[in-house]
Amino acid sequence: MPKRVVATLAVVLLAGNLFAGDPWKDKSYKQWDEKDVRRVLMDSPWAKEVRMDAPWGGSGGRGMAPGGPAPAGGGGYGGSPAGGMPTGGAQSGGRASETDQEAGSPQAIFVVRWVSSRAVREAMARGAVLRGTPEAEAEQLIAQDVPEYVLVVLGTDMTPFVKADENALKGKSYLLIKKTKAKFAPTRVEIQHPRSSPDEAAGASGISAVVFYFAKKTPTGEPVLAASEKSAEFVCDVGGAQIKTTFELQKMAGPQGLDW
Repeated sequence: MPKRVVATLAVVLLAGNLFAGDPWKDKSYKQWDEKDVRRVLMDSPWAKEVRMDAPWGGSGGRGMAPGGPAPAGGGGYGGSPAGGMPTGGAQSGGRASETDQEAGSPQAIFVVRWVSSRAVREAMARGAVLRGTPEAEAEQLIAQDVPEYVLVVLGTDMTPFVKADENALKGKSYLLIKKTKAKFAPTRVEIQHPRSSPDEAAGASGISAVVFYFAKKTPTGEPVLAASEKSAEFVCDVGGAQIKTTFELQKMAGPQGLDW
């Protein structure tokens, strides 16, 4: 399955914290409904919300609304424009809340999603099926080999990335392994655009996701993440913003064990 086609399925849905329970523990992904898919993509050990002040204006960028997977060629290793960006409140969409804006403190909301995990790929595939993609086609996303750790950044306002350079982002982003304090830069970064918007489009509306690829092994062949590691911090400095969040690795587990 072409990588760009895989990418189009990755940002499937938009939602927030909708219900309690862990569908990845309780039932097969083939039994997940849309709420289950949203739970995995938006409120699980594999998905971290980052809120921050938006000194660049907090315009909200492109309005995020529930929808199906994006057409081939856009949407990131994570689906349609950004697979689930809550804003203002858990279920609102599009821009910082009016209260924040009136108070003079516009807010930007990002989600950092660990999309190389099987659980997230199952959610992406299931979400695509629920929106009409043939099951056999969607499940290729689950079956494929994923040779790198892949994290995607999605947001209600992608303005900080508008003038960003993919190569420069490699030097301003990293995974910090908390136990060893080792830092690992991404091997590559992709700024992705929705198919309906040309890559040269200006403004945050031309960016659907930013994808970070990290090697699974060091140059000497050692695993970047040992099975005993408890946490890893993702950091990206871009456009005057620092997107930073910690993943609790031992909680990122499914029926088949640790799932990174």
